[in-house]
Amino acid sequence: MGFMWYLHQHPMNSFGGDTSSGKEATMTIYDMYPEVVGDVDAGSVIYLVQYSKEGDGQFAVVEAKETDESIKKLIEQAKAGTLEENPVTLIGTQLQPLSTNVNKSRNNRIVDLSAFIDSILDHNSTVYRNMNTSIYLSLTEHSREGLYYIIAIAIFGGVGVFTLVTAFLLRRKSIASYEELYQTYPELQGNLEGIAEQADFFMIRI
Repeated sequence: MGFMWYLHQHPMNSFGGDTSSGKEATMTIYDMYPEVVGDVDAGSVIYLVQYSKEGDGQFAVVEAKETDESIKKLIEQAKAGTLEENPVTLIGTQLQPLSTNVNKSRNNRIVDLSAFIDSILDHNSTVYRNMNTSIYLSLTEHSREGLYYIIAIAIFGGVGVFTLVTAFLLRRKSIASYEELYQTYPELQGNLEGIAEQADFFMIRI
């Protein structure tokens, strides 16, 4: 479980390496529009970012809470114009947007990202032409998964502690039982084989 938590905190996948959904990924931010461009159900918001310098640049959206500390720091650098020289790496969960909003159980998922981008960007702009609408980076999903890991670690840790305590109590009980036996049969002290002999003798007498 500890190894899984380490991978959660230090993912080895870079955003955009493929279009798989649900994996943890890192995204290096070279530029960002420092304002919220859209809202998502359950209170999160959307930001536009540049995650690659290849060609004219590659762009995508990041979904997060406005109160997210990493987003706040990112916005500060974007406004200061220091991201290009000092890019910031975000850790999140790479997700594919939903095509429709029929699955109400999957909160915080962006729905119909392509249509949303069509509605807010100039179709002749560099950002629009190089926008990745197949996937996006979710910081809220990553935080939720982190909470699940913490709960799982707590549960398994509790089971481990319970097992150790139980084993300790059983050992104390066994020691107490042996001490009581030694008081009854002093000749068995230091000679556990005598226990079997006494048992055989007792069975013969019966």
